[in-house]
Amino acid sequence: MLTDDGSALATALAEALQGQGWTPVILRFAGISAFGNSKRKAFSKETSVIELSSSAETELQSSLKSFSEKHGSFGGFIHLHPAAKSSSETKLEDGTNAFLKQAFLSAKNIYPALRESAQSRNRRSHFLAVARLDGELGMGSGAFNAPSSGLSGLIKTAGVEWPDVFCRFLDLQPELKAETAANCILQELQDPDLRISEVGYSASGKSGTARMTVKPKNVRDLTTAKAGKSLNEKSVFLVSGGARGVTAECVVKLAETQPCNFILLGRSPLEDEPEWAKSVGEDKIKLKQAAMQVLIEKGEKPTPQKVNQLVGKVEAGRAIRKNMERIQNAGGQAEYVSADVTDAKKMKAAIAPAFKKYGAVTGVIHGAGVLADKLIEKKTAEDYDAVCSTKIDGINALLKSVNPKNLTHLLLFSSAAGFYGNAGQSDYAMGNEALNRIALLFKQNHPECHVTSFNWGPWEGGMVSPELKKLFEERNVEVISVEAGTRVFVEEVSSAGQVNPLVLIGNSMVVPNEAETDLRKWEITREINLPANPIFKDHAIGDNPVLPAVHAMSWMADACEQGLPGFKLSRCSNFKVLNGVKFDKSIADKYTLDLQEIEREDGKYAEIEVKVSSKSGVGNSGNNRPRFHYSTQVRLEQQLPKAPLHDRIDLSNTHNLPGAAFYQDGTLFHGPKFQGIEQVLNINEQGLTLECSLLENSGLEEGQFASQDFNPFALDLAFQAMLIWAWRFHRSGSLPLKTETFEHFRKVPFETRFYLSMSVNRNSATALSANLFLHDEAGLMYARMTGAEVTLSKSLNALFGKK
Repeated sequence: MLTDDGSALATALAEALQGQGWTPVILRFAGISAFGNSKRKAFSKETSVIELSSSAETELQSSLKSFSEKHGSFGGFIHLHPAAKSSSETKLEDGTNAFLKQAFLSAKNIYPALRESAQSRNRRSHFLAVARLDGELGMGSGAFNAPSSGLSGLIKTAGVEWPDVFCRFLDLQPELKAETAANCILQELQDPDLRISEVGYSASGKSGTARMTVKPKNVRDLTTAKAGKSLNEKSVFLVSGGARGVTAECVVKLAETQPCNFILLGRSPLEDEPEWAKSVGEDKIKLKQAAMQVLIEKGEKPTPQKVNQLVGKVEAGRAIRKNMERIQNAGGQAEYVSADVTDAKKMKAAIAPAFKKYGAVTGVIHGAGVLADKLIEKKTAEDYDAVCSTKIDGINALLKSVNPKNLTHLLLFSSAAGFYGNAGQSDYAMGNEALNRIALLFKQNHPECHVTSFNWGPWEGGMVSPELKKLFEERNVEVISVEAGTRVFVEEVSSAGQVNPLVLIGNSMVVPNEAETDLRKWEITREINLPANPIFKDHAIGDNPVLPAVHAMSWMADACEQGLPGFKLSRCSNFKVLNGVKFDKSIADKYTLDLQEIEREDGKYAEIEVKVSSKSGVGNSGNNRPRFHYSTQVRLEQQLPKAPLHDRIDLSNTHNLPGAAFYQDGTLFHGPKFQGIEQVLNINEQGLTLECSLLENSGLEEGQFASQDFNPFALDLAFQAMLIWAWRFHRSGSLPLKTETFEHFRKVPFETRFYLSMSVNRNSATALSANLFLHDEAGLMYARMTGAEVTLSKSLNALFGKK
């Protein structure tokens, strides 16, 4: 099923899907024609169209049911979100933003069909959401409609809740032609990488496209950083949700370190405490008993709802007064205003007296939030409105109530639930992902303002009970203490030299799927060539670029990680080079990775056998028998073991032979991109020690073999070390054959000095076996390779250019 966005993309994609053997069905929302292109090509006569006359969920449900009864279930759902006419569409009901709810409700009602399809058909079912931001997931330099990026949060949560459905968010640059955009969507439909949830495509070159994804690079840990002083006693903050909860704790901490003025917004009216509650302390049971007595005296039945309402008002009032007092005791000033944070007009009128008292607002903190945690199929339109409007309409109202030019700070409380997705929080993830893009857009338009969107993980206390905290700890989910979280907030607010407005505090709350019990078997095909992977021009033996053995190992390990998100490479066993891949006439049309799970313990580890083979191509003599190139057994673990220690390097007793000499004299054939050996610190018959550092390469250079959690360029230096030793003691070149075990503990960083120690196991005129250890100066290991074996031959010397 494909939603009609009114553009030429819808017709182009329907046509492309038909060409791939799909039967597209068009779902057209009421009102979409106002945003359409009347001159676009019409859908083919064979294409079915479901036309909705209203936005009511009941009509959507009846239409889907009627169609399914006649034609069967759907194998996929692609939502094409209409392009906004203006980036000024900032409220949920503005322009194309109104279709976000329709996408949300459509996903909810189509999921049963997707689940049925995944269980009954051989090919996977899918859910894709396509928006037209800037082609760079909001991280480019052009204007875009920020609220539509909330679809990313929906997709991420669907991916968590629906493990049997392939889910992905696409941001297609508006300038892409319809046919190009359709091809991008088809490409993503076939992608085997289940770790990726969002992708951007922008124009590149004359007719090409550039693909980008987002990784959690800007993860802020909870260690102490140096705080600056960018605020003063004249600073005025307008704070939503700042009178209670986590936001209040952050405001109090800010007042303690940098006293200023705070206008606190909240939904609860601040009334004088009733007489019946004044004599009752903080004991909630006694408060409830007193509330019940009051209701009985009034002749009312003390139902739990009425009792909780009375007690809630008292507790809210107490919390507000207490936090205002804490701010004032810290040296700041605070005033509380009861207002609906989603209504700009009413809020502006309510805060006018406070503006007059404190002067122009210089900072906005948007911490208000509403939760309605349920699985997507249990959500209601009212849940969506309440949760998303608090985030999206809330920041819209706040910014319309102030002069943006006066702002020195814009601080938004987003959530890791939006960045990663989290079960039960699809609407919350949508609101927070939109908030992240609003932050990026505001920073773009107001570069002088300090803009930070805090993607918080779970906080201790409040929503995280002791029982839930224990569960999080068992799953290696970091829980933020109030002390650590408030300190990080103040440090980020007062820091100078801001690089990225998006700050991620905490890790994913998603754990690998434990429900799946069957061992998986799957295959991945890939076409590889030199233009797509130009970095291998620097790995040429003679005139022929060759795929490095370590990149083949990385390729196989990465394929396993793609199929089992949440697990990381721990070990490769019995790795063999059977027929290396050369970028010459022998290159095959395509290469197939066959992956077979042979063992798994839910949530802990998985063992997968991997083989790389090819069938067609000039070098395969036209027969249909597979030609095997590489094989290994990969072990993935959810939590990698701690890195062990190797002997500490003694830098006082070294030979210090320059590494550059080995690249220049032909001992090593590697070009600049693979040259990481800076010095040979020592070398003897027992082994050697190298000092290394690698320059970082661009993703475009690395192409299809871009490094993920494992750095193959660092491991390639291990085989370079064996080459150096082979030449010194046998006057021979060498090529990799196999490795008994490769253990991965942590990624070797680029642009950082590290060391490689080699210990010889056995050697002869034709073979060398060694153990190799990659570690830092203190001896803490990055990786360990045991039983690495290379073949030695003097005939290789001329090919390497040895002088």
